[in-house]
Amino acid sequence: TVWPAIKLFISTLQSVTDIQALCAEHGTKRGLDIYLQWNLPELSIIEFWHFLLLASNICIVVVWITMFSAYTDATFLCMSLSFIAESLYTLYFAQYWQEMGRLVISILHIITGDIRRFLGVFLVIIVGFSGALCFLYPSLRFDRAALSLFYISLGVGEYWDDGSLELRPWQSSL
Repeated sequence: TVWPAIKLFISTLQSVTDIQALCAEHGTKRGLDIYLQWNLPELSIIEFWHFLLLASNICIVVVWITMFSAYTDATFLCMSLSFIAESLYTLYFAQYWQEMGRLVISILHIITGDIRRFLGVFLVIIVGFSGALCFLYPSLRFDRAALSLFYISLGVGEYWDDGSLELRPWQSSL
């Protein structure tokens, strides 16, 4: 369908015109600072929305590129990430309603603060235990071990002593 192309074109055009207007009014460096609202290492709310829009647009472009190749896993991964980014981006429009605005801002503070810190710790744990599994089972690839441990941490599979992961029947396509 053409809807992703229209969304990609309009959102890119909107971002480019916003950046051009800010750069014309304030100069290039200050205009980019205003648009991006750099506040590293903490993400601001505006920065989070810009990041979601950019991530979604990149995923849509990657989906178009990989649709005509043999990389079906990359296509499904980017389609999933694009769906997640687009779903979260709809909250951008909900924050302007008085009833939902404070809730949306609170949720975004949780996403950009607490969840980001948790994912950092979680990544260290997954990488450490994946390395240990690869040491115990030399034939096990690191990426497969990390993915298996991620599934186990979600409670969607069981790890057996032979180094295999048994998924439940509805997860066999994963």
